[in-house]
Amino acid sequence: MRLIREERGWSRSQLAEAAGVSHGDVTQFEAGAVAPSQPMLVRLTRAMGFHS
Repeated sequence: MRLIREERGWSRSQLAEAAGVSHGDVTQFEAGAVAPSQPMLVRLTRAMGFHS
C-alpha cells in the first residue's frame, strides 16, 4: 500500500482522507502492525483507484 501511495505522490493523510479512515490506521497498516479488515481494505484500494 505504501508503494502505491508514494507512486501517486500522496501523504498518509491524503490517503486516509480519500478512504475515510484515520491517519493512524494507515500508519499501522503500512507498518504491518495491524491488518485492515476486508471492508477497510476495499475502501483503501478504491481510494487509490483500484475497482473490482
